[in-house]
Amino acid sequence: MNAPGSGEEREKGGRSLALMLLVIAAGFLLQSRTGADPDLWGHVRFGQDLWRTGRIIHPDSYSYLSGDQPWINHEWLSEAAFALAYDWAGGPGLLLLKGAISLLLLGLAAGRLRRLPFGGPVVMAFLIFLLTPWFTAVRPQLFTYLFFLLVVLSIRAAEGGRPGWMWAVPPVLALWVNFHGGVLAGLGIFLGWAIIHLTARLLPGWRAAAPRAAPGGMVLAAAAAAALALLANPYGAGLPAFLLRTATVPRPDISEWRPILIQTAYGAAYLLSLAVSAAGFRYSRKRKNPVLMILWLGCALLPLAAIRHTPLF
Repeated sequence: MNAPGSGEEREKGGRSLALMLLVIAAGFLLQSRTGADPDLWGHVRFGQDLWRTGRIIHPDSYSYLSGDQPWINHEWLSEAAFALAYDWAGGPGLLLLKGAISLLLLGLAAGRLRRLPFGGPVVMAFLIFLLTPWFTAVRPQLFTYLFFLLVVLSIRAAEGGRPGWMWAVPPVLALWVNFHGGVLAGLGIFLGWAIIHLTARLLPGWRAAAPRAAPGGMVLAAAAAAALALLANPYGAGLPAFLLRTATVPRPDISEWRPILIQTAYGAAYLLSLAVSAAGFRYSRKRKNPVLMILWLGCALLPLAAIRHTPLF
């Protein structure tokens, strides 16, 4: 066995890092291809109005039927960022903003996968394949993918014996609620984790399996803070209520809200990623964490409800 820090170990680590960087570079190249989303120029214009007036809440001046009526702009901070990028450098500015989000997301994922010598790049390749179709346009959803990853990484750290990381979630949600309605997914997975984690405490032998877990009261306090974080927006409780109302309405006429089609190439990639994940659970020699496995299952089922949830999985 090679001693830690030996030349062979360093060479192996260098090869793994080089392969990961190659995969990230390929992913960034794929995600740099961009088309014009039908909503993009509306987002840019609304953001320009925010900067011009200095006000977030103002009447709708673009609708013939509902003109001059107040409206809830649940993506106002995304639009402010889009307008800033566009006014600074036009179309290339929007591409640079999208590229920065892509690199940050891939970099965070790579940091989590760095301990898998050659499995990490394979998992990263799956991640890129499933994410790339959703990075073909400049949309507020891009921020949701990044913030969702931050919440998941915080949950993973808390389950790994660093409970202080759960307190990173409320500030993330407080920022996220002003960027995109996908914040409901972030709150949902965090509250789901808290419920599953607290329920697991009732099982025999749990304390021996999780000796460094956070106190139950701390978990409840973090969950309450996460829920209250959604009020940190210009509309108060009206914005979360609006998001809940619109997210629970069936939208069969919008393709993104339909279930994933398994018979397509994208559906096949989804099934393959499910199989790889299941094989990892089955054959890994690491201690299985039932809390994280249940959360994984919940995320895995989301695309069966709507294909737009596949990036979260």
